[in-house]
Amino acid sequence: MRKTRPIVLGILLALLGASLTMAIPGCSMSFEFEMEGTIKSTTDGKPMANVHVTLDAPDADGWPESLKSDEDGKFRVKFRVKAEKLASELAVLPTWDLRLIRDGYHDESIDVSLRSRPERRKETPRTIVVAYMRPRR
Repeated sequence: MRKTRPIVLGILLALLGASLTMAIPGCSMSFEFEMEGTIKSTTDGKPMANVHVTLDAPDADGWPESLKSDEDGKFRVKFRVKAEKLASELAVLPTWDLRLIRDGYHDESIDVSLRSRPERRKETPRTIVVAYMRPRR
């Protein structure tokens, strides 16, 4: 009977370690996504700097609070979505709206929702956006 105690103790320690790993924030499985884009003006087709870029996606983690396009009108960001939001074939794919805001221009909203589930967590699906903003008149 004494020989079973180390085995039982080992099993209990393994279960405790597994449950602690699951309880630690950030240890859950997730998919990484990358989005890059170029924003241009409809009037002359030139790149637009300082456009505030946000993603309306409640399940996306890691999107910066103040992402703006650079002097070439470009932006690039990586973000994560928990695997449980995408894993089930029965789950509805999330809806994502990219919002572009700049003074003197109409706010733009672009549907950048997933069209299919990511195949593997090791791959990083990339979305490329080319958007045009209309000036207010």
